[in-house]
Amino acid sequence: MARKPGSAAAVPPARNLNRVLRHALTTCLMLAGAVGALVAYQVAEQFLVGDARFRLAGPGEEGEESGSIRLYGVDHSPRARLLGVFDRDYDRSVYLLPLAERRRQLLAVEWVKDASLRRAWPNRLEVYLSERQPVAFVQVPASDDGAQRIALIDAEGVILDPPPRARYRLPVLAGIRPDQSQSARRDGVRRMQRLLAEIGALAERISEIDVTHPDNLKVVEYLDGRAVTLLVGNRLFRQRLEKFHASYPEIRGQLNPGEMLDLRIENRIFSVKGAADAQ
Repeated sequence: MARKPGSAAAVPPARNLNRVLRHALTTCLMLAGAVGALVAYQVAEQFLVGDARFRLAGPGEEGEESGSIRLYGVDHSPRARLLGVFDRDYDRSVYLLPLAERRRQLLAVEWVKDASLRRAWPNRLEVYLSERQPVAFVQVPASDDGAQRIALIDAEGVILDPPPRARYRLPVLAGIRPDQSQSARRDGVRRMQRLLAEIGALAERISEIDVTHPDNLKVVEYLDGRAVTLLVGNRLFRQRLEKFHASYPEIRGQLNPGEMLDLRIENRIFSVKGAADAQ
C-alpha cells in the first residue's frame, strides 16, 4: 500500500536497536575510562606518598642543614628561620609539601621580599628568594626607657634589623616611626627618594633627611666639620640647595653650630631659631 503524503517513514526495529546498543556501549566505555583513570591516579598518588624515594630527608647531626633543601638568593635572611619553615615536612613525601602555604610562611621571615618554591624530583626542594634592599637608616626605640637603636628601612617602608658584618653607605631618614602604618612609612621613604633623585650628585653632601612634615623637608649637611640643617620645602630641591652652596662662602663666618637655615624664599636665606618656626 502506498504511503500517505506527509506521513513519517517507519524506522525498522533493528535500526533502533543498533542505535541504542551503540549509545550504551559508548557510555560504558566512557565510564570504564573514567574509573580506570581514577584508579590509576589513586595508585600513582599512593606511590608518590608512600615510596621512600620521595621523602624529604631531614638534617643529619645536630646543627646540620638538610641536604634536601637548596636555598638560593640568601644573603641577610636568617637561614635557621628559613629552614625552620619546613620542619614538619621532613621524612614526608615532597608530593605532600604545601608549596603555597610554605611560601606565605617564608614571606613572613625578615628580609624576605619574595619567594618561589619548586619540587626537584624525586626528593629535593629548591627555594628561590628575593631579599629586601635597604635605602636608609632609621632610629627606632631600643627599650621602654627611650633609648634608640639604628635600623634599616627599604623602599616599601619595611624596617629591618642590620645584618652582622654588612656595611651600607646610606642617609639617615628621620620622621619615621615603627608605630606608623607601613603605608605611612612608605610615603615618607618616597619623599626622601624623590628629593635624592632630583638633587643628583648633591646627595653626596647630605647625611640626614627629615620627612616629619611632608610640605617642608629638612636635610642636614656637614660643612667645615659642623652640621647645618636646611629647610627645603617640598619642591625645587636642587635649585634651593645650589643657591645655598653658592652663598655659603659669604655666610660661613656667620653660622653657628647646629644652625638651621630656611631656603624656601627665592633669593633669600633666613636663619631659623626655633623648631616651631621650622614647620
